[in-house]
Amino acid sequence: MTGPEEAKGRIEKLRTEINHHNYRYYVLDSPEISDAEYDNLMRELKQLEEEHPKFLTPDSPTQRVGAAPVEAFGVVEHPQPLLSLGNVFSGEELLAWYTRTVRLTGNTGFDFVGEHKIDGLAVALTYVDRQLTTGATRGDGFRGENITQNLRTIRSIPLSVPKDAPPRFEVRGEVFLSKTGFHKLNQERTAEGQPLLPRQPVDVQQASPLPETQHLRGQRLGPKRTNPPPPCQVTGQERLDLATHGLWPLTVAIEVGPVQVPGGAI
Repeated sequence: MTGPEEAKGRIEKLRTEINHHNYRYYVLDSPEISDAEYDNLMRELKQLEEEHPKFLTPDSPTQRVGAAPVEAFGVVEHPQPLLSLGNVFSGEELLAWYTRTVRLTGNTGFDFVGEHKIDGLAVALTYVDRQLTTGATRGDGFRGENITQNLRTIRSIPLSVPKDAPPRFEVRGEVFLSKTGFHKLNQERTAEGQPLLPRQPVDVQQASPLPETQHLRGQRLGPKRTNPPPPCQVTGQERLDLATHGLWPLTVAIEVGPVQVPGGAI
C-alpha cells in the first residue's frame, strides 16, 4: 500500500491527467491516448482512493459519469441517469463485484449474465407511439447530446416498432463499428488516398481483441458528435451497429433543449 503523502501526490496527478483526457475526448473529440490506457489511469485512481478514502473528493473523475454535453447539439435530459457500464478483467474482480452486490442488496439468490463489453458510444433511444423520437449520448449521465438524425442512419436501429410495444419506452446500448466494417472502411480510405485508421488495444491486460468488434470509440464514433453533424449518408456508410443492454417503459416525457446555431436556436 502506498504511503499517505505519496498517494496524495499521485492522486492529484492522476486527476489532472484524467481531466485533461476527458476534455480531449468528450469536448474536443480528439483523444490523445487509447481507451485501454485511459482505463488504466482510472483504475489506478479508484484503487488509490479506496486505499486512502480521506483523499476522495466530490470533484474526482471517479465521482462522475462523463463530461458535460456540447450545448450546440441540443441537450436531452435523461429520465434516469445513464451510467457507465462496469467491467472486470479477472475472476477476482468478478468475485469482488458479486460480494459488493450481495452486501448492497442483502440477497444471495440472484442470477446474472456476463458478456463481452462492447465499449463504443453509449446512447439512449426513446420511442413514443411506436416511433423513434430521440437519440442521445450519455453526456454527463444526466444530460446528453441530441444525435437523433445521425442514429437514424444506422440500419440496425428500427425507426418504428410493432403495435404491441409500450406507448413510451427507452432502449440503451452501445453504438460500435464491427471488425468487418472497420476493415472495409480502411479499404475505402486507401482507395481514396486517406490515412488508415489505427487499431487500438481492446484489453487492458494486452490479451487478444474480442472476436467480433474492434475498439474504435475514439476513432469513428467521435465524428458522430461533430458540429454541424455530418450528412446522414456519410454516417450510414461507416457501417455502425447497435448492441442493446437495457429496455424499459417510461412514465415521463424526455426533455430536449434547443439546438444552438449561428444567429439563434432551432
